[in-house]
Amino acid sequence: MSGIILCGFGFGSFVFGLVSKALVNPNGVQAVKGVFPLDVANNVPYMIRSLVYCWIGLAVVGIALFFPHKKSKPLTENDLKSGTYSR
Repeated sequence: MSGIILCGFGFGSFVFGLVSKALVNPNGVQAVKGVFPLDVANNVPYMIRSLVYCWIGLAVVGIALFFPHKKSKPLTENDLKSGTYSR
């Protein structure tokens, strides 16, 4: 189970990294002397706002998937003796 969770962290970073790059620099403009043009810098607030909406949507879906566990009936001595109990 921990491997699946760890994979989710890595895959999430990979996907959101690509999405972030596509939102900030949709035209693939190259940096000049390590600095990007002003139009790329102006897309940063839009990228952050878009990613926050995505994360809120994912959180709402995740919260909606929480539900209480169905309670099982308590075991009786007869159930244990006969072996007719199930979890």
